[in-house]
Amino acid sequence: MVLILVLLAIPVVCADTTPPGEPVKLIFIHHSVGENWLSDDNGGLAGAVGESNYFVSDTYYGWGPDSIGDRTDIPDWPEWFTGQNRDTYMEAVYTEYHDDAAGYDYYNRPMTDPGGENQIIVFKSCYPNSNLAGNPHDPPSHSPDMTVGGAKYVYNQLLEYFEQHPEKLFIAITPPPEISSEYAEAAETFSTWMVEDWLSSYPGTNVGVFDLHAVLSSPDNHHTAEGDTIVYTPGFGNTLAYPTEDPHPSQAGNMKATREFVPLLNYYYNRWISGDRAPLTTTETTKPAQTLEIPDSSHPEDLNVEPVSSSSITKEAVIGEIGEGWVTYDDGESSISLSADTPSSFCALTTVIPGGWATVETLSEEPSDWSGFSGISYTLSADREGIPYSLVLYAAEGPEEKTGYSVAKTTNPDSAGSGELVNIPWADFLPLEGTGSFDPQLGIGLFFSFESGDGEPVRICISDLSLME
Repeated sequence: MVLILVLLAIPVVCADTTPPGEPVKLIFIHHSVGENWLSDDNGGLAGAVGESNYFVSDTYYGWGPDSIGDRTDIPDWPEWFTGQNRDTYMEAVYTEYHDDAAGYDYYNRPMTDPGGENQIIVFKSCYPNSNLAGNPHDPPSHSPDMTVGGAKYVYNQLLEYFEQHPEKLFIAITPPPEISSEYAEAAETFSTWMVEDWLSSYPGTNVGVFDLHAVLSSPDNHHTAEGDTIVYTPGFGNTLAYPTEDPHPSQAGNMKATREFVPLLNYYYNRWISGDRAPLTTTETTKPAQTLEIPDSSHPEDLNVEPVSSSSITKEAVIGEIGEGWVTYDDGESSISLSADTPSSFCALTTVIPGGWATVETLSEEPSDWSGFSGISYTLSADREGIPYSLVLYAAEGPEEKTGYSVAKTTNPDSAGSGELVNIPWADFLPLEGTGSFDPQLGIGLFFSFESGDGEPVRICISDLSLME
């Protein structure tokens, strides 16, 4: 039997993710995506970094000398860091600390101003900056236009200023992804270049990167620190997997970005303070996916593959790419579309009318033996709680016959926040017709069914679809 096993890349990197012992001042240069990300009632970033002992301020439209805050596109960064007025602008950046009465009321800080200058400068361009023209692998080249080569050139120029200021920590956030796929490959390649190549020859420890583009492009993409390990797994998607009515990330996407950024921020801070340069050049990436022959015992420990950290695989195996992958169906009046999918995940935008239905299905030509496992597991994120759905497993009952076994579920409050972990044992699946129980030796596919909606669009993401030990 063949399953697709997706291995997360876990480099051997010591990552100290302990928060600072004393308050550290941080300023975030951003526009509307950053506002939502920081906001207490959206991404919660300001509160999360505050709990880790960072005193947060930020810049926005209209901020600063010459309203420099208006200009945060990639071609604008030299004006901030290398232009003729950079000293004026950066002095304002270093000394900015607004009080809550100044109109910045979308987040609260859990501490009073500790005094002194901002020590950490986080800066980000918005999603239109992912529309990079040119070849995805173009080398750096001076260009006034929004191109891959021009973007690389800009960020390379910034390093001269950063190297002159080792007393500050600079963290570049890659632009978030777009909904459109027109420039998606170029944006993905550029953001990966930022993490893997941009700083490969940089001598200091005072510059870091957070790949927001990757984190928001798929539930299976990650850039974070877990325990003592740096985790960087792009490549499972390159368009926005968490949209609203436009390319601004949804609350679920912003909250995911917060969860992944804060441990990485702590790592960058501790690396900067300690001067430990070595881990910066050891980040590795594994793209999806490799096909592995799994013995009949279905025990991954029997696989002849290189071992990885135990934190890289939290479940025994990821359900493979069955047949033609994920396929959608609907009743003709309801609708469903996929914005991102991998063998173990998908994001679907559904609009189901009262009494209607829409499904996402994956099916194999031949049955697989899942009897070495106890059930099925996945993580669900949704726009809101209370959405009814069913998961149906198919068992092969003959050469051209299959029988469905179903479990009815409803999204809970966690699904609209950090994500809902769902574990379902085989015994919970009941036959759609007649009697009997699901036989895991005959698994041939499954589908998620969304029924009797209210006619309003709903976004649901399934990730880490796995067989439970």
